[in-house]
Amino acid sequence: MKKQVILVSVFAFLLALSMSLIFAQDATCYVAERSFCQSQSDTVIAALSDVTNAHGETASSGNYDNVLCCTFSGSLTCNNNKILGLSSTTNAHAEIPTQINYATHVCYSDLSCISTSYACGSEQVPDYPIKTLSLSSATNAHIGVPGSGSVNICCTSETLYPDLPLPNCGDGNLQLGESCDSGLADPFSGSSCGDFDAFTGGNLLCNSLCQIDTIQCTPSNPGVCGDGEVNNGETCDGAELNDLTCNDLGFPGGSLSCVNCQLDTNQCTPGAPSTNVFWSSDGISQISNIEVFVGFTKVKLVIKNLGLSQGTVIEFDIYEDDVILDDSIRTVTAVLDSQGTAIANWTITQSDLDKTLDDYAQFYFIAEGEKSNYLEMDVQDDDLSDVIICNDYNDETLCEEDPVGVAKNSVPTVIDCSDPEIQCTCMWDEDSDSCAGTFTDGIFDEFGNYSKYGTCLISEQESDPNECDDGILILTWDGVWTWASGNPEHKDPKGLALICEAGGTRSIECPAQIQLPFFGIYNIIVAVIIIILIYFILSSKKVKRELRKFIK
Repeated sequence: MKKQVILVSVFAFLLALSMSLIFAQDATCYVAERSFCQSQSDTVIAALSDVTNAHGETASSGNYDNVLCCTFSGSLTCNNNKILGLSSTTNAHAEIPTQINYATHVCYSDLSCISTSYACGSEQVPDYPIKTLSLSSATNAHIGVPGSGSVNICCTSETLYPDLPLPNCGDGNLQLGESCDSGLADPFSGSSCGDFDAFTGGNLLCNSLCQIDTIQCTPSNPGVCGDGEVNNGETCDGAELNDLTCNDLGFPGGSLSCVNCQLDTNQCTPGAPSTNVFWSSDGISQISNIEVFVGFTKVKLVIKNLGLSQGTVIEFDIYEDDVILDDSIRTVTAVLDSQGTAIANWTITQSDLDKTLDDYAQFYFIAEGEKSNYLEMDVQDDDLSDVIICNDYNDETLCEEDPVGVAKNSVPTVIDCSDPEIQCTCMWDEDSDSCAGTFTDGIFDEFGNYSKYGTCLISEQESDPNECDDGILILTWDGVWTWASGNPEHKDPKGLALICEAGGTRSIECPAQIQLPFFGIYNIIVAVIIIILIYFILSSKKVKRELRKFIK
C-alpha cells in the first residue's frame, strides 16, 4: 500500500510538472488576423495596420485586422506591465516600455518587458522568452512582427515562468533599459554630474523608472533637447554621449545610444556584473580602460558592501577573457575595512602580460564569487625605468599623465601630496619646453567642487656630484607661485606660497640598480672545483663497475 501511495505521489508530481511545462511552452504571443485570434479564444492585446513597417492602435480601437494576440489570460489594465507606448489610440507610432513620451500604453497580464536587439529567449536574453512585437527604433517607431525591426520587445511573467528572475526597478540589479538602480549601493556605477557635459556640481538622481536624472546638476543650462549640449534633465544629446559607454553604467559591453536626450541602455550587453566589484584608478570610480606602462602602472581592484568581519583577507583572482579558456594572470589580496570594502593594488608587469599572448582586451577579476567589469589595457612601448622626477619626462603627454608617479618627488618634502586638498602633478612648461613639478592648494565645497588658492611651478636641477652612485639624488629647486583667478583675496591658509618661493633642496632615493652577476676569478675557481668533483664521482662509479666484473 505504501509503495502505491509513493508511486501515485510521484506520478502526480511528474504530471503537474509536465503540465506546467506544457502550459509555459504554450504561453505565447503572436501576430495574426483578428478573426483567427478570436477563433482561438485568445486575447487581443493591440492591433497593427500591417505586419511590418506598421502603425499601431489599442485593442479596443478596432480599425486594423492584424492584431497582437496572447494565448494566456490576463488583464489589459496597466500596472507595471507595460509592453510599449503609443503616440495615440490609433494610427500611432510606438516606443519601448522604458520611454515615457507617449501617454497611451499597451499593457497585459503580469508581463515584464524589455527592449533588446537580441532574439527573445536567446542566449543573450534567456530570461525573456515571450515574443511580442518589433520596433524600428526606441521611440517614434514603426511596428512589426518580432525580428522585422531593430528592436525586439521581449517579456517574462512571474505566473508563467516562476523560476525565472523577475526584473524590478530598484531591486539592486541593473537591467536592460535601466541606466541606474536605486537598490545598488552606488546607483550610478561611479558616475557623477561632472561626467555629463558641462555640469560642475550637484547631485544625480535615479528616478522611478531607473533612469539617471540630471535635474539637480549645476549650473542650470536653459538649452533644449537637440542643441548638441547636455542640459539640466538630460543625460545626452544626439551624438553627445560624454564619452560614456555601456561599461561605464555597469554593463559588460554593448552599444549605448541616446533617445530623446536620455541614455538608452537597451542595446547594452545583458548580464551585468555587480557594481560592487569593479576596476578603479582611485578606489572610488569604476573604469573600463587604462593606459599601461609596464612595471609602473597600478590599477585598483575594489569589492564593496561585504557582510564579512573587518580584517578579513579577500583574494582577487585576475583573468583575461578568452573564447576557449581564460588566461589566469595572478592573485592579489586586500584586507576588509570597517565599511565592508577591500581595495587591492596590482602593478602590471611584463610577466603578467606575457600570459595573455598579446590579448589585452578583457581583463576581469573574481572576488568572493562575484565577477568584475571588463578592463581593456592600452600597453605603451616607452621605457620609463630612468624616470625619477618630472623633469625626466621628455614627452608632453607622458609628463601630464605621469605614469611612473614621480610628481611627489618633484615638490618640497614638507608638501603632503596625500592631502586631498593639495594636488601634486607634473606639468609641461611651455617656457622651458620641459616637464616640471607643480603643487596646487585649494578647498572642496559641500558639492565636491574644487576651488584653487594658487599653484606653484617648480624648476629643478640636479646638484649632486655623486649623482645616483650612492643611491641618493640631491636636487636644487626654485618655485614660482601663481594665485588663482578665483582667489582675489590671496587666501593661503597653509602658507604654501611662501614655501614655494623660498626654494631649497631635497633628497630622493634613486631606483635600485641591481648588478647582474658575471664570471670573475672566484666564479672560475668554483666552477673548476665543481667540474673536478663531478669527474671524480663519475670515475669512482666506473672503477666500481670494473671491479665487479673482475670478481665475477
